[in-house]
Amino acid sequence: FTMTPADSFAAHTALIEDIIALIGHVADASKLSFNPEASEMVDAVIHQLPLLTENMGKARGLGAGIAARGILEPRAGRRLAVLANKIETLGQSLAEGIDALSATDPALKNLSA
Repeated sequence: FTMTPADSFAAHTALIEDIIALIGHVADASKLSFNPEASEMVDAVIHQLPLLTENMGKARGLGAGIAARGILEPRAGRRLAVLANKIETLGQSLAEGIDALSATDPALKNLSA
């Protein structure tokens, strides 16, 4: 097994993208995506959460590479800033969705805690 770190990262990213697409396909095939009563929960679980965790994983991988090299190159710094922005945006959107859900269903109040 010989893969460069860049090739490994690219292969991992492609695999995760395929898994995220599969999750969306399962949601569509099960008609979960088309249930208006569950649209906020579906969006959170099917779309936002996988994207949030993938971007966090990318940032972790990029950060580990930066730490291993001991230098922050400008391109890597810009990429890390883009990922941090995506993580922040997705995290806020997910929290807002959970807050909206918990406002309509008291049983879900502790989800955003």
